[in-house]
Amino acid sequence: DNDTITECFSGSGTATVSMKTQAEVEASYSRNNNLSSLSIEGTELSPTFSKNTLEYNAKLPADTTKAKILATPEDSKSSIVGAGEVDVTDGLNKIELTVTAQHGEKKTYVINLMVEELEPIKVKVDGKTYTIVRKKGMVDNIPVGFVETKIKINDQEVIAYKSEVAKITLVALKNEEGLVDLFIYNKGKYISFKEAVSPEMNLLILDSNKKAPFGFLKTRFKYKSNYINGYKFIKNNKGYYVVYAKNLENGKNNFYLYNSKDNSFQVLYTFPYEVLMYVSGFALLFILIIILILFIKILKKMFTSKEKKISKYQKKILKLQKKLDEESYDIDDVDERPNIKKIEKDEYVVPKKTRKEKLKELEEAKEKLNSRKPRRRKITLEEDD
Repeated sequence: DNDTITECFSGSGTATVSMKTQAEVEASYSRNNNLSSLSIEGTELSPTFSKNTLEYNAKLPADTTKAKILATPEDSKSSIVGAGEVDVTDGLNKIELTVTAQHGEKKTYVINLMVEELEPIKVKVDGKTYTIVRKKGMVDNIPVGFVETKIKINDQEVIAYKSEVAKITLVALKNEEGLVDLFIYNKGKYISFKEAVSPEMNLLILDSNKKAPFGFLKTRFKYKSNYINGYKFIKNNKGYYVVYAKNLENGKNNFYLYNSKDNSFQVLYTFPYEVLMYVSGFALLFILIIILILFIKILKKMFTSKEKKISKYQKKILKLQKKLDEESYDIDDVDERPNIKKIEKDEYVVPKKTRKEKLKELEEAKEKLNSRKPRRRKITLEEDD
């Protein structure tokens, strides 16, 4: 039986066999996870060590790079993680020692170890105070493509990390809790280094004011343990986001599609929104030009038509005038036809008539009109038959 343990004891001529279950054996394990002593070589802890006190403070002189932590468990069957020689940097170093009892219970002791600095360089980033880490070897994971170098800040030499491809310089800053993070350094300004690492590529997430790609909206989402600014699909997001980032391997900025299910990145191939706007603008301008050309043609046709008519009538008038100038008529021999003779334009003058002559002409016209009216008379039906 997997849950049964057999113990054999032998004496003089006799043997005893004891059977225990796994639960019974584990119940006999020690639960003691205390330390019997704790110290740091070369300094003293404050307050004085007590197994029930879990946090201590200590100081070491400037230029200290390593500290030796001495710890002894109260129960020899328990284990300790965090003791021994550890790397330290200028400023606050938070050292944790975890004691695990035989039974599995854990207890953590914390030492806030302050390594003095002769001239610490304090900076503020987003309202928080940091100390610049100046010593070599204080950063465990240097990003891909960066090499260690030295720069000067406030006339003091500082260890930095530079990428010629990405054109970025990084420095390490330590916060008031003793945690060290990398920041982008550029002419006295510090920006948090938000690196996104995937099997495909290493990216630097950029906080950009760029317009969202077509079909996306601005959002904020969780990447590993941090929240970053990005974009999401307007519809059917399904765990996909877009970030604007710099590829640390080739130095190019681009939009990248992030799959939150497998933490992978790939270049976002989409028609740029700006290009779409330019194309739409040119298309609209082209349509307006076409409409303007058609409108001008219609107006031209209208004016041309009038000009053609005027020209046509002018030609007719000139033709008739030429005919009148070239020919003369004398048809006195023709019965009941008026005499027609050639006259000059300037010779024709309409004679003015007096009021009396005009009234006479009017009376004559009335008489002619009356003479042409049909005569009627009334008849009866009998007369009509």
